[in-house]
Amino acid sequence: MNQDYTETRLDNGLVIGLQRTPTKTIAGRLRVKYGSLHERPQEGLAHFLEHCIVVGGTRKYSPEEVDKKLQLFINWNASTDFHKTEFPVHMLSEYLEDYLDLFSDIAFYPRLESRIVEEERQRLLREISQGKSSTSFKDNKIFYIAILGNNEHTYSGLRNEELVQNFTLEDLRLLHNKGYFVNNMDLILVGDLPDNIESLIAKYFSDKPTGEVKSLELPILGPLEERTILHVPFKEGYNQDKPEESMARINIGWRVPDGFSDYARDLMVLANILGRDMHSRLMTELSRRRGLGYGINSVYMGGIKKGVGVFEIGTSIPSLRANEAIEVIFDQLELLHREEVSSEEVERVKRTLKGNYVSEQESNQGHVGVIERIIDYGLTPEIELEKMDKVTSKGIFEVANHYVPSRNGNYVLINRDPLKD
Repeated sequence: MNQDYTETRLDNGLVIGLQRTPTKTIAGRLRVKYGSLHERPQEGLAHFLEHCIVVGGTRKYSPEEVDKKLQLFINWNASTDFHKTEFPVHMLSEYLEDYLDLFSDIAFYPRLESRIVEEERQRLLREISQGKSSTSFKDNKIFYIAILGNNEHTYSGLRNEELVQNFTLEDLRLLHNKGYFVNNMDLILVGDLPDNIESLIAKYFSDKPTGEVKSLELPILGPLEERTILHVPFKEGYNQDKPEESMARINIGWRVPDGFSDYARDLMVLANILGRDMHSRLMTELSRRRGLGYGINSVYMGGIKKGVGVFEIGTSIPSLRANEAIEVIFDQLELLHREEVSSEEVERVKRTLKGNYVSEQESNQGHVGVIERIIDYGLTPEIELEKMDKVTSKGIFEVANHYVPSRNGNYVLINRDPLKD
């Protein structure tokens, strides 16, 4: 990591990651380690809270004043995932103190008034309604429930209209009071930072409230114990003029170790060998040799939650050849059990992934992502590259035999075939 990176902590527990770069801008990210997995069983409440606290005004600023201040920045956002809520921003360096002032107030002292809550409720309901009509919404919800179960929470981050309708102002205040503590946050700043940056941060964050966050008690998920095959309606893929050209969508997934495990890099490389570019095995077999389209992807998701990751293969394929595509996918998975992948394949993918790590550090926003992994996992770019260098054909062979299912194994297969509706 660049020697200009520093990590420190205020006396109240706020973790601070700082990186100076020779630019005229700053990328910042305030992260609250409180996300959708903390809201159970009120699915969607954390996302609703995120909406309300950004636009609803603060102890010091009206909603109109907040909106005006947000316009000082090049861009900003707010998002909620399984484990955290975060507020990223990109700004000219001259507006750094405006950012610290505004977002320290937004995070700790939102107004959460009835009028704003109702306005955001309607906005979120429209968002849900639009999402529910999309194929990706349906795909994700079905897939995550099938893979991870439906114990109290779908793990999908998706929202329930009925629950959102019934959320109260008190629900939002209670959730905010349970997790928005300064010792449950970190602040990352990268770019043209002033010499007094640490004192500026202390000015706006040293007096913020601390508290104890109840640890999550989530079910421990081991390997899947059964094979699940679902046929799901998919009218969007039907071609009325030429039914024979209708398109199906196929997703196959299974549980694997998470991103903390010793096998994470092997799984990452394996995902890329299978289906990430024109040279990958599935792309070569399905597209270049059989002419079955170009939409094939293989991905390892190691950050679902601590203890479990997900390996997923997805493709869009002509409906009349959907079964053929499924057979080809499992042929390729079972080949991994019999033969080691070539060293040439491994080295090609490693070069790509290592190049991504290096190029990520060429922008302030990329540096923020690097620092997130340092804070969360202790993974500096040097450690990342070292771990990647240790991936071998033999290691991938062992991982594949332990974690990649055969066609008779345990996995989730979702087939959205419009010709079978």
